[in-house]
Amino acid sequence: MIDVKLLRRIWPVIAGTTVAMIPMETAPFLISAVVESSGITQAQAGWVGSASVGAVAVTSMIAAPALHRLPFRRTMGCCALLLILGYAGLIAAGSLWSVVLLAVIAGAGSGGLISGMAMLVAGLPDPDKAYGYIYASTGFAFALLLLLLPMADKSFGPGALFAVIAAAAALASLALAKLAAPAEGEEAGDGAAGQVRWGAAGLVALVMTIGFPLYGGIFGMAERKALEVGMTSVQAGATLSAATLLSIAGSMLVAVVGVRWGRVLPTVVVMLLATLAYYLTLGARDAGAFVPGLLMFGFMQLGLNSYFFGLASVLDRGGRIAAALQGYSLIPYALGPGLFVSLVGAGPLTQLAVPAVAVNIAALVILLPVLIAVDHRARARPALAEASA
Repeated sequence: MIDVKLLRRIWPVIAGTTVAMIPMETAPFLISAVVESSGITQAQAGWVGSASVGAVAVTSMIAAPALHRLPFRRTMGCCALLLILGYAGLIAAGSLWSVVLLAVIAGAGSGGLISGMAMLVAGLPDPDKAYGYIYASTGFAFALLLLLLPMADKSFGPGALFAVIAAAAALASLALAKLAAPAEGEEAGDGAAGQVRWGAAGLVALVMTIGFPLYGGIFGMAERKALEVGMTSVQAGATLSAATLLSIAGSMLVAVVGVRWGRVLPTVVVMLLATLAYYLTLGARDAGAFVPGLLMFGFMQLGLNSYFFGLASVLDRGGRIAAALQGYSLIPYALGPGLFVSLVGAGPLTQLAVPAVAVNIAALVILLPVLIAVDHRARARPALAEASA
């Protein structure tokens, strides 16, 4: 069943996360629009996108400690304002350096918001369930926004596209006034908010380092693989759209299930589904295998994020680990397509299927001790409370 009480509590966090995800979700439109509006080359525009997402990653990794010492709502409002001003400024930007600067400003605002939202979710009793609702909701929001952006660009030019992004961010940012400060919500029973399990966090970061390039590489190379198995670009786009819709369904399933049976079982199931999806997608020799594989990939992708960042949240209820890992995860994810191309060149992606399975299974084996330890602590807390009563 849908947890209405939780949704009422986290709706400002959903809005803040939607604003924060704008640089990542709109990156393809940003790249094409700045080429048209500023006269820069496609290669330069690609670096603009990289600079923006890089700013998101760096800021989200370093912002959490500072946010504990700053007025929280006001700081989140300032971060949102940076993002809005960055996209609004792109309307009139006329040179490469001005475009890069504005993209970095927007990315820095996004990173601050990601860090703040991670701190809030980390203080909730069931962060995995919260992330399920957050990713499902943002999926719907971006499905609408990404429908509007090409229409705005086609009808009124790239300036209108940037204006729509800025206006959408401004509208969603109004909800930030309803945010609770992180210290008000630290009610989870996993221990003191100051207790940080850095060793476990290091293992999670290692898993992201070796596993997330697969995640990003398959998404980034999906159209190439579709053409490789004989599909058209239109068919590839339709399959990707269907996979995106299934990612919303996967997030909702996490929101409903959460960790009611512990953390090991659902995380292992999702990672095994990911392994099968990677094998089907990369190893496909025809559309009959590729389409189910990509649809399975879509179904599990945001569920995987929900469980990873939910785990990061219980490793540090102050939210520093979750904030840092959300930023860090963008780096191996972004390296995926380049790594795939470096490994196969112009050859078939089929040759990556078995290595992808091996890498993801290795990532699961590395993660298992962390999952088991967290579940053990979760089971031990009620027993300790009963013994002390």
